[in-house]
Amino acid sequence: MNVSEYIVIMAGGSGERFWPLSTPERPKQFLPFGSNGESLIRMTCDRAAKVVGKENLLIATLEKFKNDILKEVEYLNPEQVVCEPLKRDTLGCIVWSMAYLESKHPNQNLTVAYVSADSYVGDETAYIGDVKASLNFAANNDAIITLGMKPSRPETGYGYLKRNANAADENNKIFPVEHFVEKPDKKNAFIMMQEGNYFWNCGSFIWNIHTFWNSMKRYSPEIYTASSKVRDSVLQGSMEESLHAFEKLPSTSIDYALAEKCSNIYVCPGNFVWDDVGSWDALPGVLKTDDNDNFIIGNIRTWGSSECVLINETDKALCTLGLNDTVVIQTEETTFVCPRSESQNVKKISQAMKADNVVSKV
Repeated sequence: MNVSEYIVIMAGGSGERFWPLSTPERPKQFLPFGSNGESLIRMTCDRAAKVVGKENLLIATLEKFKNDILKEVEYLNPEQVVCEPLKRDTLGCIVWSMAYLESKHPNQNLTVAYVSADSYVGDETAYIGDVKASLNFAANNDAIITLGMKPSRPETGYGYLKRNANAADENNKIFPVEHFVEKPDKKNAFIMMQEGNYFWNCGSFIWNIHTFWNSMKRYSPEIYTASSKVRDSVLQGSMEESLHAFEKLPSTSIDYALAEKCSNIYVCPGNFVWDDVGSWDALPGVLKTDDNDNFIIGNIRTWGSSECVLINETDKALCTLGLNDTVVIQTEETTFVCPRSESQNVKKISQAMKADNVVSKV
């Protein structure tokens, strides 16, 4: 195994999109959405370990999640879970973990893939092949690579990118990116889906360490200045200075800070099913369902119900009759019911309940 290749799994989360099952203390990554009850973060770690090995995984998260991650993924050691001092979006996550990796592996030409802890991947073999191809290209080129997925629906909740038609590698796996597109309306999402060269931006990034810092300096000099102060203080082992420098980082995504400004940005179009699983509505479309396309967890009795999300965390039976396209969630503290078409608005309910100090306990 090439010790210079790492996968960093970004595992923050606010726990609002899957309320009331998820909470700020147990965000989506910890929910048991696997076919055998595995959490999303466990499935992500197992999949990533097949690319770079268990020892070359790093989890970037917040301190409050560290113990839960170590329990969930027992083969990780504590040094593989790196805690950001504050939430600074994906920019802060990446700068802090890149500096940490450099401090642990000085003078190595590291190549790193950043992936989300809470996405669904359908074809593991294809995913592994695409990530390996991207790591190899990044190791040998001045390239920042993102994974892209061919749209399966006119999704308005994702960002898109357009690829150049000509491949940049001899295996026709990696393509230059022409431009990024913000979350579109339904009409434009449908046009891009039909056009063929537009892809969902999966939010995964691959680069070698020199390309990352050089690109930051070239395309985002102000953020580079702030980021390099974090990096330098971490490399010098000065925790107080690194925390002070980290506080001054802007809270923004790596997309805005770097990727969308670069001319050396490429995409590896994924040959696997991918979904952000961003709401209750998405679950029956990507995860294992029963014969009536219901996604079910827990003690559920159902008759004549179809295409529902039915989850019960209590010992009592939850029974449904004649429901269609409905979300029913039962926790010890809360019962929540809504049409699947309204599940994108769950975050508003979570925030309102939080304001009223009625957040579900799990």
